[in-house]
Amino acid sequence: MGKGLKEKLIIVGLLVWIPLIWIGLTYIGSLKGLQNLAMDWRFQVRGEIESPIPIYYVNMDPAFIAEFGQSPWHRSLFADTAASILELGKAKSIFFDFVISPVTSTKMVPDDVQLQSNEVLANAVRKYSSKLILAVSYSGLMMNHMMRPSELPLKYRNSYDPETNAYPESPTYPIWDISYGRTGLINTDTSLSGGAIPRWVPVFSEVKNSTHSLNHVVGFLKHHQIPGEKLKETEKTYDIYDNENEIIRSYPKILPITFYTSSLELLLAYHGLPSAVAVKHFDDHLEIRNFMDDDKLIYDIPLYEGQMIEINWFSSWSSKHNPMTSMRTVLEKFYSWRETKDPLVEKEALDWFKRFEGAIVLVGPTDPLLQDVAPSPFDRHEVPRVAVHGNLIKTISTGKYITHLPQWVDILLIVVLTSLVAFFGLNSGARSVLSKIFSVLFVMVYTGFVFYLFKQNHLVIPLIGPVGSAITTTFIGVIYKLLVEEKQKGRIKGMFGTYVSPELVNRMVESGEEPKLGGHEEVITAFFSDVQSFSAFSEILTPSQLVDLMNEYLNEMTEFLEIECGSLDKYIGDAIVAMFGAPVKLEDHAYRACVASQRIQNKQAELREKWRSEGDKWPNLVFQMRTRIGLNSGLATVGNMGSRKRFNYTMMGDTVNLAARCESGAKAYGAYTMITEECKVLAEKSGDDIVYRYLDKIVVKGRTQPVSVYEIMGMKKDVSKEGFDCLDIYNQAVEKYLKQEWDAAVDLFKKSSEFEPTKPDVDPGVPTNPSLHLIKQSLAMKANPPGDDWDGRYVMTSK
Repeated sequence: MGKGLKEKLIIVGLLVWIPLIWIGLTYIGSLKGLQNLAMDWRFQVRGEIESPIPIYYVNMDPAFIAEFGQSPWHRSLFADTAASILELGKAKSIFFDFVISPVTSTKMVPDDVQLQSNEVLANAVRKYSSKLILAVSYSGLMMNHMMRPSELPLKYRNSYDPETNAYPESPTYPIWDISYGRTGLINTDTSLSGGAIPRWVPVFSEVKNSTHSLNHVVGFLKHHQIPGEKLKETEKTYDIYDNENEIIRSYPKILPITFYTSSLELLLAYHGLPSAVAVKHFDDHLEIRNFMDDDKLIYDIPLYEGQMIEINWFSSWSSKHNPMTSMRTVLEKFYSWRETKDPLVEKEALDWFKRFEGAIVLVGPTDPLLQDVAPSPFDRHEVPRVAVHGNLIKTISTGKYITHLPQWVDILLIVVLTSLVAFFGLNSGARSVLSKIFSVLFVMVYTGFVFYLFKQNHLVIPLIGPVGSAITTTFIGVIYKLLVEEKQKGRIKGMFGTYVSPELVNRMVESGEEPKLGGHEEVITAFFSDVQSFSAFSEILTPSQLVDLMNEYLNEMTEFLEIECGSLDKYIGDAIVAMFGAPVKLEDHAYRACVASQRIQNKQAELREKWRSEGDKWPNLVFQMRTRIGLNSGLATVGNMGSRKRFNYTMMGDTVNLAARCESGAKAYGAYTMITEECKVLAEKSGDDIVYRYLDKIVVKGRTQPVSVYEIMGMKKDVSKEGFDCLDIYNQAVEKYLKQEWDAAVDLFKKSSEFEPTKPDVDPGVPTNPSLHLIKQSLAMKANPPGDDWDGRYVMTSK
């Protein structure tokens, strides 16, 4: 198994658990808090929606409390509010979002006042029976005057059975009786989604036991102050007798009833439909049909778990889409209309009530002291809970139901998005930056897609699970890769840090081009340098002087190697052995080697001047120090070579040997940088700012094939006019030399020697130069002609 494949499998094995964890967290509901937050973002990004059905809020606000005091309120206030809004305002329906039950009674109010208060409200309920909805609630108290738990029956909790379902807290006789009045549930459920924001509402609750009937019986007895012994129970009925032992009221013992959520009851009243015949129950939805219009379908309400509906929040509480007024203002306008005899005041009141025409009116406690508040997706602070009913009415009436995908799709999206983002985010190839951009774009596009689908179709595509999994998987993958790369970098530094520049080590790590252990073939440029006549330095300088001199020299020369991305192979006394193109591949290795050689030669000249300026510290020989360099390009074997305990990254092969011969052969020609034709050709492909001149076609000792060699005269910017004049004449001389026109060649070489950059007896430490050397070689050739088939080669007899 390849190392790259093995590393990929390790990363996959490490990271595969992260999306699985996110899937598990999604499945067990641990992400509810974040999912709720993301749901709120969807609402806020989508913005507010206007409702086609007018909804008006009448608030029991601080102004109402200031005028009419704290609870308990005389129930005539509710009756007057209903009468004014339904009769003067011509509203379609009205709802009181608080339970009026015996539990809310108080001994602070005398019984006769309580009875009279109940009767006034009962008359209003009888009069507006089809339009006025009273609240019922599973509030923890059960009616029948027994303080027992009244748990909300929920199918998804497996706590729903019509035969045993608890009975909600509700109004009783005379306010509500089996023969008149409509009620609506006000309960919401926060356990399904978690958090404080109401998101789910049970659409209905069925009670098929004696509790409903018994609730009305007790209310009847209390209202008419009939002693309990006048109640007799039969197999099928509860019978109430008068003093003459005559039955004055009989209630069926089992009186089944279905309580619908108040929002649905208000919509039924809006259309003038009774719930008993208009609502059709199915396992996964409810149908609301108009039996007076050929059973026309009005609403098709999808049910989650056969009972629940999710609220699609249309707006914030303070939105312009939520017209509202104080209940105090309603009553003041109503009383002024009822008591006035002034036609103008009456007209003004009637005009004011026109705001309710054709609307659904919700009367609810909005004063924070009444503690009927909760946050909403649009309101981070708590707002009146009556807004729940308004937004659910808008949800049902528009049919804009929130739709969720099956859970298997959520899991699939987690896997797919995580795979895509992690794949591109962890790509460390040549296009890693582009891959990482794609990785970020995947997350951004997916997130935008999530919000777009909700805005357009009210479809909930999971956000937290897929995005969370994608980001954490990629992040942990990146951390893991960084740790691996740091470890790899440390290993590479340990292997190469002593002979490769820090910059090159970093490039090796970042490019992923870790050098192979052992030998492998690579096209490189081999570099050899040597100090001319170094043995003389050893004789003249003391050991400490020699160490100081060499340390300074080698430090400066090596720095230029590193600047041009060369890799140090070894020091051999004063000699430097290096390579370009390994261990990190360089396309322009030959050019870089040539440039490095000239930077070294220039620095050598600066060092000579520096040492000269130091006075008597150094002998004259130091001021004459010169360096010869040999370069060759070609295929070589490179890698870690040596024993198991001690090894070195080095190079070997014919290409390397020839570079070494160029360095030593340069001495004969009086050249200080000799390169092969192969090196020159490769270098010229990468740059044209180097000046070369042909030296010879030589057959070095130990080889049979000739190789053309050249001298680097310098960088174009550094070569003087005299140098270029020398080159022109020299090239003419070489042309004559290759044609075996020896006398002409000698004459031209003599002329070029006058312009040579280095001259014996002029430049200290210079024994000869290429022009002078080729004069001698031309004369030797003249004395021993090579023959007509001569190809210009010269066989060297020494290394």
